[in-house]
Amino acid sequence: MVRIGILSDSHDNMRALERALTIFSEKKVDYVFHCGDFVAPFAVKKLLSFEKPIFAVFGNNDGEKRIIRTLFNQQTQKIAEHTLFAEINGKKIAMTHGHIEGLVDSLINSKKYDIVLSGHTHQKMQQTTDGVLHVNPGETCGWVTGTATIAIIDLTDLKTEFIEFEHV
Repeated sequence: MVRIGILSDSHDNMRALERALTIFSEKKVDYVFHCGDFVAPFAVKKLLSFEKPIFAVFGNNDGEKRIIRTLFNQQTQKIAEHTLFAEINGKKIAMTHGHIEGLVDSLINSKKYDIVLSGHTHQKMQQTTDGVLHVNPGETCGWVTGTATIAIIDLTDLKTEFIEFEHV
């Protein structure tokens, strides 16, 4: 069983980010995908302290991109400006933050990917369209909706689990 942990919109909420990473460790995820809006380099340092491979994209609120890229490169982790592509356990994954109009729909409608991950809306959702699983884990920070959420996908059967937790 290969499992990926997905989070987005952590917005420098260090307590929530730490809790999300603890849950991922407890649930034994094999990879972590951050769909953008970490915001500052100190949050990225915490994310990169996790013991598994990290994949990430920038969101519309991320600053100090040069420093963040350097942090990722020092750890040999993967970060992309707008869209990141990966293949894990035979599943093709595309990830974007979701703030570029039409990009999420284009990735889904291309039917080139088994999974499309996005964030930005701060609303958790799971939807399958023409065999493409689209997951938004919601917001890790919990500040907009009042609920901190993350998601885990089992790549064997594409079952998605959403997890809510204390964020303040």
